[in-house]
Amino acid sequence: MMAAVVSKAVTFSPQRPLAFHNRWRTPVTSLHSSEAFRVRCAITVARKNKTRMTAPQTPFLSKREHKLDILGSGAVGLFLACKLRLAYPSFPLHALRRGLDGPNHQLSSNASKQTIIVSFQHTSGGQHRMQTIHIPSQRISTEDEGNFIRNLVVTTKAFSAVEAIASVRSRFLEDESGDRTNILLLCNGALAVRDELLDAAARSSSTWPATNVHLGYTTHGVIREKSIIEDDDFDHEHIVQAGIGHVQLPSSWGKEQNIDWTELWNTAGLECRPAVSAEQMEKLLWLKLGANCVINPLTALYQCTNGEIMSVVAGFSELQSAILEEVVLVALTKQRLQQPQPQQPNDPQWLASTDPTKNTSPGPDLSLELMLDFCSQVIFDTKNNKSSMLQDILNSKKTEINHLTGYVVRKGQELGISTPENAALLERVQQRSAQS
Repeated sequence: MMAAVVSKAVTFSPQRPLAFHNRWRTPVTSLHSSEAFRVRCAITVARKNKTRMTAPQTPFLSKREHKLDILGSGAVGLFLACKLRLAYPSFPLHALRRGLDGPNHQLSSNASKQTIIVSFQHTSGGQHRMQTIHIPSQRISTEDEGNFIRNLVVTTKAFSAVEAIASVRSRFLEDESGDRTNILLLCNGALAVRDELLDAAARSSSTWPATNVHLGYTTHGVIREKSIIEDDDFDHEHIVQAGIGHVQLPSSWGKEQNIDWTELWNTAGLECRPAVSAEQMEKLLWLKLGANCVINPLTALYQCTNGEIMSVVAGFSELQSAILEEVVLVALTKQRLQQPQPQQPNDPQWLASTDPTKNTSPGPDLSLELMLDFCSQVIFDTKNNKSSMLQDILNSKKTEINHLTGYVVRKGQELGISTPENAALLERVQQRSAQS
């Protein structure tokens, strides 16, 4: 039977987050600036602390089922890792790095580094903090095939998610007991990514192990800034939590393993809401998609923060309503067609059930009012954040527009629904992206 390889758990006092495991105590040389000074001090403190402190006993730190691999070491992936490591310093997690850099997929110079040192600027207990955190890292390679993945959290860009997942499928669990790898899609455009993933698995069913795919989302605003530190021993990152949102996890994740991931993540300060069913998660992901269809393209086009779009974009309220009305209509029609249909599509009663201003059909209660409220709340919670799409435009990187606005437009075309506002934004962002 296949077994997961898990790092040995070591316990430290939660009050001493800088007391790191010995194998991560490697010197950093030739560092300058205040950020470098903080990093050097952190490592010095860790080296001098030779007495292991015992943390309160918790089931989260001992079981192999809790081993977590985060695929995607961008802003969101590092944010999750930092919060978990702060709460549970010996939590068995790794940031998986593909070591691919640029359009030619050349091996990145830092791909072999086993630790990411993160300067983490965040808010905790109402106070602004800057902390230096060590995140264990693994480069994906065929040499790791014996190191099985039990729980994979995907935080990559939507357009690279399926390729990234496929690159680690040789490490998926598959044994006679039915034990499977759990994949949690926590990236933007999770609905589009799920469809692509299922299609890819169907096309390669003979080589793709059976997995449990779960959907979730986060509304936390996180910015990845360029680190000024360079050295040959560590990869340095600087991330800023620019907006406190929340995380929504599905009740299905951890159910077979008897793990309450929501409690674990919430204790780590990730602001998890109560876990929901798959049906309810589908509704919430459409709400999240609606917010993305408003915030991401508009902030990218007008180059402003999330909160500024309300004043910078002329006629914002009307435009927001028009965008979200199209999203709701696509979502309700798609939902209705997936259910048993006692009525015909041209039945007035059936057509009334797809009215975006209300929803009387069974299942998730999507409505334009609900989506407007959700979108407004996200804008308020992350008002100081620069959306991921704006960051991509500013850094001349590929955007996720095809998995957000593009997904709504494509589904609308499949269902015979016109989406002119979203189609116009899709074209404008594609043009802006091509120019950057």
